Amino acid sequence: MGQYMSKEIIKKVSKAGLVVAVGCAGMPFSSIIEATTEGIVQTDEQQYELTMKLTGAAELLNHIDNNTGFILKNSAGIVLNYKVTDYDEATNTFRITTSGVLTDGKIFLNIKEKNNENYITDRQFELHKDSALQELTLAESKEDLNINIENGSIKVKLDDTVKSSIKEITCSYKDKSLPSTYDESKKFYSFEPGLEGDYTVKATLENESVITKIVAVKAEDIKSKAADFSIQHDGKEMEWTDNVVISDKSTCKISLKPYVWKDENITLQLLDKNNNVIDNGLENVIHTDGSYDITFQLNSSLSDEIYKIKLTGKNLNEEEQSVVSNQLILDKTAPVLEESGAVESGSLVYTLTEANLSLEDSKIWIEKDGKELDGKSLSEVGIVVTQFTKEENYYKAEAKFTKSLSGGIYTVHVQATDKTGKQATMKKEFEVESIAPDIQFAIPETSFAKNDGKPHTECVNITEENFDADNTSITIYKDESEVALTAEELNKNGITIESFIEKTDIKDNVMSANIIFSDTASEGTYTITVTSTDKHQNKAEASKTVIVDRTTAGLSIDTDIKGNTSEKEGITNILSSITFSVDEKNFFEDEAVIRINGDEIESSWNREEGTDTYRAILENLEEGKYKFTLDYTDRAGNKAEQKVKEIIYDKTPVQVDLKESGKEWKDDGKWRTKAAAFTYTLEDQYAGIEQITYRMKEANGEVKDYKITFSDGNMQINGSDVSHVFNDNGRSIRGYIENGKWIITIEFTESVDTILSYSCTDKANNLSEGELHLKQDLKQPEFEDFESLFEQYNMDDSSWVNNAYTVTVNTKDDFSKVERVEYQWDNETQWKQAVMDKENLNRYYIVNDVPNGKMYNGSLYMRVTDYAGNVSDTKEIHINLDKIAPVIDIQHTGNARNDTYYKEAVKDIVKISEHSFDSAVINFYKNGTLLSGQNVVKEGIKVDDEWNKIQDEKNPQLFHYTKNIQFPSDNDGAYTYEVNAQDKAQNTTKKSSQTYILDYTDPNAAISFEQKQNDKFTDNNYFLQDAVTVHFDVEEHNFDKDLMEISVMKDGKAYEDYSLLAWTSAGDHHRLDLTFAKEGHYTVTLHGSDLSGRKLKTQSKTFVIDHTLPEIEKITFKEKNSNAAASLANAISLGRFFQKEVEVKLYAKDTVSGVDQIYFIMTVLIITIIKIQ
Repeated sequence: MGQYMSKEIIKKVSKAGLVVAVGCAGMPFSSIIEATTEGIVQTDEQQYELTMKLTGAAELLNHIDNNTGFILKNSAGIVLNYKVTDYDEATNTFRITTSGVLTDGKIFLNIKEKNNENYITDRQFELHKDSALQELTLAESKEDLNINIENGSIKVKLDDTVKSSIKEITCSYKDKSLPSTYDESKKFYSFEPGLEGDYTVKATLENESVITKIVAVKAEDIKSKAADFSIQHDGKEMEWTDNVVISDKSTCKISLKPYVWKDENITLQLLDKNNNVIDNGLENVIHTDGSYDITFQLNSSLSDEIYKIKLTGKNLNEEEQSVVSNQLILDKTAPVLEESGAVESGSLVYTLTEANLSLEDSKIWIEKDGKELDGKSLSEVGIVVTQFTKEENYYKAEAKFTKSLSGGIYTVHVQATDKTGKQATMKKEFEVESIAPDIQFAIPETSFAKNDGKPHTECVNITEENFDADNTSITIYKDESEVALTAEELNKNGITIESFIEKTDIKDNVMSANIIFSDTASEGTYTITVTSTDKHQNKAEASKTVIVDRTTAGLSIDTDIKGNTSEKEGITNILSSITFSVDEKNFFEDEAVIRINGDEIESSWNREEGTDTYRAILENLEEGKYKFTLDYTDRAGNKAEQKVKEIIYDKTPVQVDLKESGKEWKDDGKWRTKAAAFTYTLEDQYAGIEQITYRMKEANGEVKDYKITFSDGNMQINGSDVSHVFNDNGRSIRGYIENGKWIITIEFTESVDTILSYSCTDKANNLSEGELHLKQDLKQPEFEDFESLFEQYNMDDSSWVNNAYTVTVNTKDDFSKVERVEYQWDNETQWKQAVMDKENLNRYYIVNDVPNGKMYNGSLYMRVTDYAGNVSDTKEIHINLDKIAPVIDIQHTGNARNDTYYKEAVKDIVKISEHSFDSAVINFYKNGTLLSGQNVVKEGIKVDDEWNKIQDEKNPQLFHYTKNIQFPSDNDGAYTYEVNAQDKAQNTTKKSSQTYILDYTDPNAAISFEQKQNDKFTDNNYFLQDAVTVHFDVEEHNFDKDLMEISVMKDGKAYEDYSLLAWTSAGDHHRLDLTFAKEGHYTVTLHGSDLSGRKLKTQSKTFVIDHTLPEIEKITFKEKNSNAAASLANAISLGRFFQKEVEVKLYAKDTVSGVDQIYFIMTVLIITIIKIQ
């Protein structure tokens, strides 16, 4: 409904039918409208029929017709036709009916009314197909628009309540929209009309309803007609208050206002300043009907002058009108620039002559070395720029130079632009010297005052043509001080400065000065700084350092030796670096010399922060024996005492080479089946071997250590001298030294599971470690309690089993343990692994695994393998396994209807296929009852006494067992049998035959109907007066109504117009009734067969139905010996009497069954002969 809905709206919506959403806005209504839907019907996917009743005030509804106040539209805006019926003037009620396509299930009903204030109010009902409006009441709406005309503008005033509900406000004249402006402070929209007439103001609310008002604008409300179009010059829109300056190259565009002008038959003319038309004054005029834009150019032959444009055409009111523009000033002349003055005189002046100057696009600017100078930069270099200002009849700009310019290339740019874009430019470039004084020290590098009892002199030279002594100085700083030494301090430190004098003997324009350090000058680092600025303000500066040093440097060599070896012994296995240190304030790297084993090396020195100590660090030293020396003599000639340090550096552990029987040892973790002997060869290049300890850790956790050293070439184990061979419980150790290498052999002669590790150190305390895991098994694995397997499963060589079974194998191995148990069957070449028990690793299972998985009669072979690869002897057991149940197949012969019913003898062959057949039983059933053996014989069923055994041609172990079965040929009944087979492994199979229904008896049938009182039966002919029901009766056990066929003939033709009732059955008796009612001669016939195919004897009945009485056509009378005869009617009518014997003839007819008899009632046909005497 939207926010702009009147609060007094009340709606009641039923649960099904139609919803009407109402947007009410506009003029206040005192009347009330009620709309009630009477039905909306969907006639196809989108087509609907709507019927609704409206009740309201007469002033609102009395004008409704198909074109004005009452409009129906769908969502696509298509107007729908409707009709108005049942108008009640007394209650102002009528009914409308419409139909149309609902594109989105909606119909919009607009009710419009014009009042005396020239605006229209819309009331919109939105009708939805999916719900129903029961009742809708619209009350008075309080929202409204306040519209006034002020100063040539339509102003729409809004209060805050209305403003918040309005989505859009538009104003149009003859469907042409006017541009709008909104005054936020005064809360109104403004529209400027261009013509006299009625303007439509519409306010669209948030709920999509619309407030519409008509505003009448009079001629006096219109502003200047110059506002009817705008003019653009080179894409820039010009104000009408401007005098537009253009060139002959300028393209102008006039944009007509669509709400004033019509877009066709527009003409343009060029006027001079006296409003006279200039022929061919315009060229390249482009205007296309349908467009509101016109482009043109002034003729290039026109001279500079003032012009106007006259536009003529029709407005929207079909009135011819003309409008003249403001002045167009044609300017074809470019600006004229002139320069005067000179840089040297301190000023450059530029004069500019141009009547239509664009002052904002005209300027002067200066660049230095290609970069434009801003205001601050101009001030710094001493330039003042004055931009163009208007004088009497020209413009003037100036650049003033207030002092000597700094060196560089200067460019003065001047640009003048008129209002049409034509430009005049000037550029002036000049260069100012920028070479600074050249300051050079005789010795530019850092100097040292030698400690030799002589003064030290520094000489400085300045080359400069424009030398300025007043702007040249020499300052001296000491050490880290930032304050220059005063004259008194210079004298105290033994320093004298000789002022600059010209040295013409060296070169022209060269000034020279000396700085002298006496032989008693104070120690320190002095910085001499010379600064000089020439007369062109070019500045230069140069510095150098002089060091006075009289102290000898301090030297040291330090190491970071770590580990258990003392530094005094000079042997270490951890040496990350050697540090060389020099304590010297004025340190120079090239004065420090480091030698290793007498050879000088390059070094890099770094100062320790906060000190005068410099260090060089040697890192990543290789192993070896070293002699390090350090020497230093400073630049002042002070020589320090040499430092020396000797070190043996060994970080490589003892090299251990392991061989087994002369080959490389590979610890693959596998068990071995041969005795092992390991030889260890030990070698150390620098420090020498200290000792080696062997540890043997057995699988049971027992540990033994053997520490081996050598003393005077003799082997010691655990501190005791031994011979070259040491034996201990199946282990032997031999050791000796050869060419500085230790050679140790350890041999194992028994089965073991041990970890052999060693720990070896050299004299630098480097550790070498290693281990190997020796798993040596020299014995075969064994079977344990194997014979109990037969007792566990109660098996022997003749036993058959059919279930899943498990063969359990118990094994034993004391060292490497059992790795696997393998097995295979007869005729197999591949060994398979048994399953290991997760809790008992010596127990394995062979679980129901036989060739083909189901049938086996043969041997099972088993063997045990330990982790060392030792294999046990093979064991054998015999197994008979049959998991395949017997297969029963029934082969059937005999002709059957639907594979069930037989009218002839039936024979079957039962075949059982089995490897280990044991027995089979056949049970017979008749009509669902089991037959005993004696009754089988009585029933005439014949079965072979023995099973016939046949060997399979493809599988010699498979046999087929057959028996013949023959059913009787004279006993009716439903026969079936069941075969139960079992093999020696107790596998059983049961299979039933199909049911054989034997039927050797033909069906018996009869046709009958009940005889009524007036019916007549003669010689198999039946004459019936009324409708008759014919009974078809069949006696049959295997009856099927679909196999019965009934035909009816009536009057010699096939007939089907009779009543057919369904067959009814009671046991083996079955009946069907047919009812006949129409007259005629009928023959009914019954054919058919039973389910076995036995046919019944065809039955037929013929009968006549005749319920129309026979007709006496006439009666004639003839006197004896008379030729004249009279009918009964004539006799009666004439009242004649007969005197003679009369012959009476009766004529009768019957069209159905024919006339059978004619009866005379004598009381009626009495003839009396009167004789008169």
